[in-house]
Amino acid sequence: MKALIALLTLVVALGIFLGPALAQELKTGPAAGPAEDRMARMMTMMGEMQEQMKHMQAQMKGMQEMGQTMGQMRSMMQEHRTEMQKGCPGAAAPHAPNHGG
Repeated sequence: MKALIALLTLVVALGIFLGPALAQELKTGPAAGPAEDRMARMMTMMGEMQEQMKHMQAQMKGMQEMGQTMGQMRSMMQEHRTEMQKGCPGAAAPHAPNHGG
């Protein structure tokens, strides 16, 4: 009878200490090892980097298009300036553009 009580007490004590740990493992599944966790973080980081690269490429394309537009505008202004000088031979040379503020 003493052995049965001792065994029952041992089972209850183990249940109290191990119960929460087992319940937590059932909720989250088996604990992932450090290598799996590291691999998951690396994959997430790689995906984020890929998205950032796509965004940067789109920005670069926009900047190139803007540069082309600026080049076209410069060309048009030069043509206009040339036309104006042809029409007004006594006109002064154009001033250098004022950069800054």
